[in-house]
Amino acid sequence: MIKTIIKKDWRKEVLADCARIEAAMVKFNAALENIRTLLKMPKGS
Repeated sequence: MIKTIIKKDWRKEVLADCARIEAAMVKFNAALENIRTLLKMPKGS
């Protein structure tokens, strides 16, 4: 019983960490896109 509970909690922790990492990656990618557009703007004009 205890082992299964630990396993379930462990899975939840991993899923939560994955979600956090995914959210951070999305924010990072968005920031990179913003930087790219800012760098491209002077070149275009």
